[in-house]
Amino acid sequence: MLPNIYVYIIIAAFYSLIHFIREKRRLAIGSELLDSSISILLLDEPTSGLDAAAAQNIANLLRSLSDQGMSITTTLHQPRQSIMSRFDSVMVMASGSAIYYGPRESFESYLTTNLQCTIPLHESPYDLLLDALNPAIAEESIVNIGVVSANFEGDLGAKLATLFDNSGMFVYVYVLCVFMQ
Repeated sequence: MLPNIYVYIIIAAFYSLIHFIREKRRLAIGSELLDSSISILLLDEPTSGLDAAAAQNIANLLRSLSDQGMSITTTLHQPRQSIMSRFDSVMVMASGSAIYYGPRESFESYLTTNLQCTIPLHESPYDLLLDALNPAIAEESIVNIGVVSANFEGDLGAKLATLFDNSGMFVYVYVLCVFMQ
């Protein structure tokens, strides 16, 4: 057993590390913004490793930059509802394909209408779908995707990608990709 002084030192070092990670994340985003000619910002999981308040601050900063005319594309891991509310569009991918891409406001409707999911009260629609796609917890999850048979065995991500391709929303992705090339 460690003497109390060592425990306090370890805890202090941990908090210093967390603070360092937060500041490093902010510095990385800030250094990208030093060049005023930047109009597109690509970020890979800018909220990972941050506490809820720091992650929300990053999302608020990105929203502010977008409101000023900057295009921002980012990946998020386990996004909270409050963070997702800061974004205009959402793309959910599985098995290398889009299983949803469109306005954030339409995501929940896509789940309930097109995929016939039941979203429990107080459940995040983003977490719901991520739980269904995560093989480590999919069997334990309470996710019910009505358009997929309960005894479906196979790649759920590929199945949902096919359903998305056939939903009519896929045209939006295709036109967007062609336009940007």
